[in-house]
Amino acid sequence: MLFNTPDNSVDVKAFPKQYIHPKTDFNTRLRPVKNYKKLVVLSMSADFPIFNKLEEISNKTWRNIDYNKYKNINIEFWTYTDAAPGRNTYVDKDNHIIYIKTNYNEKNRFYQTFSKTFYAIRELNNTGIQYDYLIRTNNSTWLNIPLINEFLAYQNDDSQMYCGRLYSSFWSAFNIYAGGELMIFPKRNLHLIFNMTKNPEQFEKQCPGCDDNLIFGLWNRRLLNLKLKQSDFIHSLEDEQYIEKEINDDINFANVAMQIKTYDVSDEERLKYDTEKMIYIDNLWRKNNDNIDDLYKQLMETKYDKFIHILPYNKQEWFKLNDYEQHHAKFKFKEERTKALEYCRKRQVQCNYIKTFI
Repeated sequence: MLFNTPDNSVDVKAFPKQYIHPKTDFNTRLRPVKNYKKLVVLSMSADFPIFNKLEEISNKTWRNIDYNKYKNINIEFWTYTDAAPGRNTYVDKDNHIIYIKTNYNEKNRFYQTFSKTFYAIRELNNTGIQYDYLIRTNNSTWLNIPLINEFLAYQNDDSQMYCGRLYSSFWSAFNIYAGGELMIFPKRNLHLIFNMTKNPEQFEKQCPGCDDNLIFGLWNRRLLNLKLKQSDFIHSLEDEQYIEKEINDDINFANVAMQIKTYDVSDEERLKYDTEKMIYIDNLWRKNNDNIDDLYKQLMETKYDKFIHILPYNKQEWFKLNDYEQHHAKFKFKEERTKALEYCRKRQVQCNYIKTFI
């Protein structure tokens, strides 16, 4: 809308799609406007018995949306997993499964997840599917799709990315990065990130790590070149972790994600406990009567951009930890977001690392 002013200049004002009364000061009446997005969930799996079974459980639980109750959800669920030995990458469009040619074994598969994710997203885009946001997750996580859908309906800046837990390692190229249980990318940013590397296998060898680490390592490299703060472009929604054999806490459905992977047990035991926890959470959700607007309000007030999970080690200390110690370190240290970012900036200086724009 244009307003002529006495000195013949023109002020330009942009309004959301709302009714504005000419006698009302619009600056005191603006409200967020919801615009529901097209979503694609892309779940990582692997051709091992435990993951194949968890894939079935995920299809029966959180992916089984009650569309009569949640009418505004526009979503497709896809999975990417390993192609059979000797087979090339191919897409099963009918069942929404992307099979990726791999050459890893069970011990080193974690360090080839970046290339696996890279090729899965490439194949997905080659199908011609249209979407606004891609949600990367796994089959060891229960996702609250209606709440994620509600949250993204309010977002209108496609330079921003979102996650469950936000981690920080001040000494690495990753600096701050999303946990792999929930990463939410606008399509525009995916295009930018994956254009930064033409050889994902080579990048994995240069920077050993899982796909969540390496994706945000690339993204942070881009922001560093542009002299932009990483923390201005990634936002956490938090999640809940149920890593013990049983759930002994009350379930809060203002969480967008709940990790149910059981640690320090055999695959057979893990499958049993993970399945029980996934079904237990999902059954409670289907009986839940909380209004989605109330859950969204609670999410924004108590979880959105509130915390960062820091790794308070320098590089030498970190690599002296064994696998068990490294893994559980991610669960121990949670700090308020502003304090955590300041801590990481100071530690870069103290340890004489290259200062980055965290």
